[in-house]
Amino acid sequence: MHFHVIDDEKYISDILVNMLQVMGYRSLSFNSSKAYIEYTQSRDFKEPIAAITDINMPGIDGLEMISTIRRDHPDMKFIIITACFELKHPVIHESCMLFSKPIRLQTLQNAISAIMECHNNGIDLNTCPSLGDANLLPENWKCPQCRHAA
Repeated sequence: MHFHVIDDEKYISDILVNMLQVMGYRSLSFNSSKAYIEYTQSRDFKEPIAAITDINMPGIDGLEMISTIRRDHPDMKFIIITACFELKHPVIHESCMLFSKPIRLQTLQNAISAIMECHNNGIDLNTCPSLGDANLLPENWKCPQCRHAA
């Protein structure tokens, strides 16, 4: 089981990769949205459990990256961890979770546990796991996976 981490700040990607490793998961790390988009379009691409991404990156930002990837991989799960975000941007509704930096290990563990529950048990159209105050998604947000399954 693996995750992908996309962040232009290497030390942040390293921290996230290490946190995932402590939880027993493998991950691939990318230092730009462009590099990750190219990877998703390659023959080597293997869809992750979820991609964990920043929003503010040089060139293509994380929201544009998610929009681009959604065209070829509509069911891919995204977790956004960022210092700056706009809750009104339509792509926010395409992410499974949204957290502010810095993220604590316990918060990441809860997020990964919820994503794994969805991955292992399928989409529950009645209830998606809630992470409480740590998850910053807008009030009218609905799980993108449930929307795709409906």
